[in-house]
Amino acid sequence: MKTNARPGKFLNRELSKSQLTSLRLVGQMEKTFLLTACRNANLQVLLKDEAVADTVGGLLNAFASFTGENRRGSRLSDLRNPGQRLKLVGNPRVIHLDERTHSALSSSVTSAENAPAQWVDFFASHRQKIKAYKKIIIHGVTFQTRHAAARDSYITFENGAEIWSGFIDQILLPEGSADIHSVLLSIETFSPLSLEDQQNDPYRLWGFAGGELFYDLFLETPLIIAPTQILGHIAKTSVGKVFGIERSCVHTLPLDQFMSDIEEAAQNDGVE
Repeated sequence: MKTNARPGKFLNRELSKSQLTSLRLVGQMEKTFLLTACRNANLQVLLKDEAVADTVGGLLNAFASFTGENRRGSRLSDLRNPGQRLKLVGNPRVIHLDERTHSALSSSVTSAENAPAQWVDFFASHRQKIKAYKKIIIHGVTFQTRHAAARDSYITFENGAEIWSGFIDQILLPEGSADIHSVLLSIETFSPLSLEDQQNDPYRLWGFAGGELFYDLFLETPLIIAPTQILGHIAKTSVGKVFGIERSCVHTLPLDQFMSDIEEAAQNDGVE
């Protein structure tokens, strides 16, 4: 059995191993793994059909509840709209930002070359009220603030040429604005390791897939980013002190990638 998708290459390798070590008999674990991967791939394709999505839409939540699936990030219900780039969910609260977040947001907007016009006008007119959302969907992947759902709030994101990690503290939009492309996120960011301590991070040997260590503390100022800077969810694990690093650390491991990134990588590899 051969498959053309990128996960198929991994499956083919595992199946080949099992055939070499078990008289060409595929084990139960390999069968289950392969069957689950194929079902997930087929489900995504089926749900892209509008007729199918409309028909089974009401069953998705029930299916997810009895399967006991860990749906962090890529929830089944979000697969119904895989092509929708940004979507704010729920009714926002109108708030006055605390001084710390307001200062970080103001500095980010005023220093950015291509800041959203809605935010430029907001600070130019000295307005104070801001709409705060709890949930945003980006390319079918759910992200929430830490106060709403901690498991959906931890992310990895681009910060210039570097990749950092933290959690979403607030999802913000100026009051009176309905432009979803003006959404900005306030991120509490883990403090990156010094260049010296990075040499003692064993996870960096495995690249992006291995995750990396950060100090177990946050930067003094929240970071303001656009939704397009988010790369995906992470799993955060406190690991304490690591050999060669004096401060306590946390390990962050990427959990998923956006469908658009996967499709683009597949196209670059000539995969259909």
